[in-house]
Amino acid sequence: MSLKFVVLASGNGSNFQAICDNINKGKLDAECKMVICNNPNAYVIKRAEKLGVPCRVHNDDPKISRESFDFSLIEIIR
Repeated sequence: MSLKFVVLASGNGSNFQAICDNINKGKLDAECKMVICNNPNAYVIKRAEKLGVPCRVHNDDPKISRESFDFSLIEIIR
Protein backbone atom coordinates (compact mmCIF):
# COMPACT_ATOMS: atom_id res chain seq x y z
CA MET A 1 0.00 0.00 0.00
CA SER A 2 1.54 3.29 -1.05
CA LEU A 3 1.69 6.39 1.09
CA LYS A 4 -0.62 9.17 -0.09
CA PHE A 5 0.39 12.72 0.77
CA VAL A 6 -0.22 16.41 0.10
CA VAL A 7 2.58 18.96 -0.35
CA LEU A 8 2.37 22.47 1.10
CA ALA A 9 4.63 24.80 -0.85
CA SER A 10 5.28 28.46 -1.47
CA GLY A 11 8.28 28.68 -3.79
CA ASN A 12 10.41 26.75 -6.22
CA GLY A 13 9.25 23.27 -5.29
CA SER A 14 12.65 21.59 -5.47
CA ASN A 15 11.82 19.28 -2.56
CA PHE A 16 8.51 18.38 -4.20
CA GLN A 17 10.37 17.62 -7.43
CA ALA A 18 12.93 15.45 -5.62
CA ILE A 19 10.19 13.45 -3.91
CA CYS A 20 8.33 12.93 -7.20
CA ASP A 21 11.55 11.94 -8.98
CA ASN A 22 12.16 9.26 -6.36
CA ILE A 23 8.57 8.03 -6.68
CA ASN A 24 8.96 7.80 -10.47
CA LYS A 25 12.25 5.89 -10.07
CA GLY A 26 10.52 3.38 -7.80
CA LYS A 27 12.54 4.39 -4.76
CA LEU A 28 9.45 5.54 -2.85
CA ASP A 29 6.11 3.79 -2.72
CA ALA A 30 4.04 6.94 -2.51
CA GLU A 31 1.60 9.16 -4.40
CA CYS A 32 1.31 12.93 -4.20
CA LYS A 33 -2.41 13.68 -4.28
CA MET A 34 -2.15 17.48 -4.40
CA VAL A 35 0.07 20.51 -4.05
CA ILE A 36 -1.32 23.41 -2.04
CA CYS A 37 0.51 26.66 -2.57
CA ASN A 38 0.04 30.07 -0.96
CA ASN A 39 1.87 31.93 -3.74
CA PRO A 40 0.12 32.15 -7.12
CA ASN A 41 3.45 32.93 -8.81
CA ALA A 42 5.44 30.04 -7.31
CA TYR A 43 7.31 27.76 -9.69
CA VAL A 44 6.04 24.70 -7.83
CA ILE A 45 2.72 25.22 -9.65
CA LYS A 46 4.42 24.64 -13.01
CA ARG A 47 6.23 21.59 -11.61
CA ALA A 48 2.92 20.13 -10.42
CA GLU A 49 1.30 20.76 -13.81
CA LYS A 50 4.18 19.01 -15.62
CA LEU A 51 3.85 16.01 -13.32
CA GLY A 52 0.06 15.88 -13.55
CA VAL A 53 -0.42 16.58 -9.85
CA PRO A 54 -3.44 18.73 -8.99
CA CYS A 55 -2.51 22.09 -7.52
CA ARG A 56 -4.55 24.59 -5.59
CA VAL A 57 -3.54 28.12 -4.63
CA HIS A 58 -4.74 29.00 -1.15
CA ASN A 59 -3.70 32.52 -0.19
CA ASP A 60 -3.58 33.90 3.30
CA ASP A 61 -6.50 36.27 3.75
CA PRO A 62 -5.65 39.09 6.15
CA LYS A 63 -9.34 39.35 7.06
CA ILE A 64 -9.44 35.89 8.66
CA SER A 65 -7.64 34.52 11.70
CA ARG A 66 -4.76 32.08 11.45
CA GLU A 67 -6.99 29.46 13.06
CA SER A 68 -9.65 29.93 10.37
CA PHE A 69 -7.00 29.73 7.66
CA ASP A 70 -5.66 26.49 9.15
CA PHE A 71 -9.15 24.98 9.32
CA SER A 72 -9.82 25.91 5.69
CA LEU A 73 -6.52 24.27 4.75
CA ILE A 74 -7.57 21.09 6.55
CA GLU A 75 -10.83 21.08 4.60
CA ILE A 76 -8.97 21.35 1.30
CA ILE A 77 -6.76 18.44 2.27
CA ARG A 78 -9.73 16.29 3.23
